Amino acid sequence: PDAVREASAVACNLTQHPRGQAAALRAGLVAPLARVLHVSVFQHMAWEAPVYSCGALANLCSTPQGAFQVLTEHAHLPLVGLLHSSHEATQKAAVGALGNISTHPIGRDTLNEGTSCLKFAAALLNPARSGSS
Repeated sequence: PDAVREASAVACNLTQHPRGQAAALRAGLVAPLARVLHVSVFQHMAWEAPVYSCGALANLCSTPQGAFQVLTEHAHLPLVGLLHSSHEATQKAAVGALGNISTHPIGRDTLNEGTSCLKFAAALLNPARSGSS
């Protein structure tokens, strides 16, 4: 819906700055952003809300505290699922958020051990081989 798209856009914009990131973490914004992504993995949704939600999570993951909270709340899991999105902008936004998570040691460890993130990334980078694993 339009309200979800607009709220996601506001979250993405506000989290571009450190004060907005801190406020978003205090307000518990990670879980609602993850719900938008989770719904978009399993149901058709216009591309804007997932892209803005990925952007907000990417912004939050630019700090160790934000990455830790995203991982703690398992918000990285729908990001991994969105690597298979049929919409390129959604894929790119998910990659951006996962890239920010992976810049922190806890993020690298979690993505390496607890998800098939590397398998999905390999499939995106080499689509000719993705069906042969």
